[in-house]
Amino acid sequence: NPSEGRINLSFKLQEPAKFSVRLYNSLGNLLYQEELKSTKENHNSFDFSGLAKGLYLLEIQSDLKSINKKIILN
Repeated sequence: NPSEGRINLSFKLQEPAKFSVRLYNSLGNLLYQEELKSTKENHNSFDFSGLAKGLYLLEIQSDLKSINKKIILN
């Protein structure tokens, strides 16, 4: 972080699960949402290079946990 727009997401789980990925702009508007099914080892790539430079919030949410990360695109 910062990024030119390509975001790579890698994580491991003990059990496969469904999770969602959401991207919000600095005003809280939802810009991107995707529902995914995970395996025990996950490697996902997202291309946000078409978005304007600035601060964004990436939210990864499953039934058990929610993680929020600030993303800076430049």
